[in-house]
Amino acid sequence: MTEKGTKRIVADPLYFFCMAGGLAFGCVIAAFFGKELSKASFAGGFAHAVPGAFSLRDVALAFFLQAVPMLLLYYAAYGHLLRPTAAAVLAFRSIMGGCCIAASVRLFLSDDALSAVLVLLFVLFELLTLSLHLSFAYLAGHFFLSVKGQGIRKSAVGQFTGDFLFFYGLILFFYIVRGCITALLNS
Repeated sequence: MTEKGTKRIVADPLYFFCMAGGLAFGCVIAAFFGKELSKASFAGGFAHAVPGAFSLRDVALAFFLQAVPMLLLYYAAYGHLLRPTAAAVLAFRSIMGGCCIAASVRLFLSDDALSAVLVLLFVLFELLTLSLHLSFAYLAGHFFLSVKGQGIRKSAVGQFTGDFLFFYGLILFFYIVRGCITALLNS
């Protein structure tokens, strides 16, 4: 949209609703189908606690699970399927996050005050990671609108790639911190 000759980007509410709906759906899935989850299930996989000894497979899986949603958003920003791709990525990532949040609250929340604080931090870092995905989806939309019809310029691609690496670095940092919190909860 233009307003007095300048581009004005309006945030797409679909992304937020996909994320909120995905979180709620993930919590419902964990509540009904997560009964067989144990504390040991948080030692690997998506919630990935920091184990005593890293295996190359665990580290590769951790980077892969965090990189795929961001890479899909990055790639989709160059085409006309950004909106449906971003909505699907945010919904899927939010469902996984909702499952982790509900399962961590159910498994680790106890009468112990330290466990309650650690669970609160786990939930906070998961929500921060989801908000970074949402912010990057909005940034990808801004990039798409800024190069649409003008052709892709090196400076715009360089800026967008730098933003991608910054967001991905923050997501990996939060992922490692969340893994340390999970390791503390498992001890």
